[in-house]
Amino acid sequence: MNANGLLHFDAHFQNLLTDGERLYFADYGLAISSRFELAADELAFFERHVNYDRCYAAMYTGQWLVTELFGLGRDQRESRLRAYASGQAPTGIPETAAAMLIRDAPVAVAMTDFFNLLRYETRRAPYPAGL
Repeated sequence: MNANGLLHFDAHFQNLLTDGERLYFADYGLAISSRFELAADELAFFERHVNYDRCYAAMYTGQWLVTELFGLGRDQRESRLRAYASGQAPTGIPETAAAMLIRDAPVAVAMTDFFNLLRYETRRAPYPAGL
């Protein structure tokens, strides 16, 4: 999807569908495409956010895994993700889930910080494009 110039901006489990063979995305209300006729500032926005779907999915999945596996609230979940992002290994969970958390925790923390800044401090929070 992203390789074909489409950014979804809401790629989470509730917006993914399958027929058992193929994966489909739903809810394109926030989507933007490089194939659209974009103004210079819109194109710059697109280019700055080209990795957004991957980063958002890593954040969403990391938060979901920690919540499902440990039943934690927001502050505890963020603290645990920060610990994993700092190199602490997850324990007492399936190996595949631990590997996903190790891989995705740094991006999940950066995106969580971005969203917290955006929601609670300023609508002009800069997107962490270097992830």
